[in-house]
Amino acid sequence: MSVEEYICEFEQLQIRSGLEKENEHIMTRLLRGLDPNIVEKVELQPYWSFEDMCKLTIKVEKHSENKRSFFGIFLYFVPFFFFCPFFPQRE
Repeated sequence: MSVEEYICEFEQLQIRSGLEKENEHIMTRLLRGLDPNIVEKVELQPYWSFEDMCKLTIKVEKHSENKRSFFGIFLYFVPFFFFCPFFPQRE
């Protein structure tokens, strides 16, 4: 489940429950359900409202996905270059 889907589900459940909590409590509950790697990065950034935090978590998730995809490609091609029989081996 992506962060956007999680936030939508979280907001729907919050509306259904009818509980009125302080903004800080709501943000804490949202953070508890996220991936610890995302939470670690979000907590290092300033945010003032629930909406700010939601935007920040989505941004962090997209950034970490881009980073992961880059390293995945890197790890796929590096062994190819080092062990390819078409390249002369150093002696």
